[in-house]
Amino acid sequence: MSTFEIVLTCFLAWGALAFTAFFAFTIMRTKIKNKALLVKSHREIWMFYSEHEDELKELLSDKAKVRALNGKERQFATMLILHSELAYSMMKTDMVYRESNKPYMDDIAKVYSKPLMRAYWEETKGFRLKSFAKKVDRELSSK
Repeated sequence: MSTFEIVLTCFLAWGALAFTAFFAFTIMRTKIKNKALLVKSHREIWMFYSEHEDELKELLSDKAKVRALNGKERQFATMLILHSELAYSMMKTDMVYRESNKPYMDDIAKVYSKPLMRAYWEETKGFRLKSFAKKVDRELSSK
């Protein structure tokens, strides 16, 4: 092997490592940004709840009687389900750092098992990702 070939091989190896490091850094940064956006979305949903707590408290009550949801309740329930579905999809496709899905699914099951949320979930689950709906239903049936 000539000196030129050795230098060229070293240069190409260094380039491949730099290229790999750049993409690893980009992927890591993207996952962190996605997690931050997910947390921001989560915070905004619960801020909405706290701003309208008087109108929404029955939605998350264990003692509520099943009935049609009013406008604010439907809006909050829809936002909550969409947020849950997005978080599930991001974890499933590795768009955020994977954490155990178990605590996350336990939280979903606790909220979705409330009488009004359960009725709304049953009414709208056909519009959700099939894998998400199956996962939620599995969690709800185990409670």
